Amino acid sequence: MILEGHDIPNEFSIIQQCLYVNAFVPEKYWVQYPAHISYFNRDGLISIYDEAEWEMRDMISSYPFDLNLFNENTNYVRDRSLGKSCHRARVKIDNLLFSASTENAIELSRIRAKLGIGQDLTGFFQAK
Repeated sequence: MILEGHDIPNEFSIIQQCLYVNAFVPEKYWVQYPAHISYFNRDGLISIYDEAEWEMRDMISSYPFDLNLFNENTNYVRDRSLGKSCHRARVKIDNLLFSASTENAIELSRIRAKLGIGQDLTGFFQAK
């Protein structure tokens, strides 16, 4: 059995779309052309592997860092100086969740992936 893992930034997520449509951010901050010319989200990653005749076995997602942007006091897009403190809070939250229960924290990351939220997605695929 060959299993391949692929980690991608989760771009054009439902959170990012909501932030932009509701003016929490002034622009699509995740679009970084020409540095990034390809953008993926959960459905796009699954679709690419499906076309290559691979099936998804599992998918996890990292902490949904973009949730900070709904709060004017933590909106690091509007105020770049807030980024480091948002990152430190994310690390503390992740560490807390994993210290409480590694198994449940991993399950939470699966649920985030199913919702299509989270900073990054990691998909695990197997040839059909």
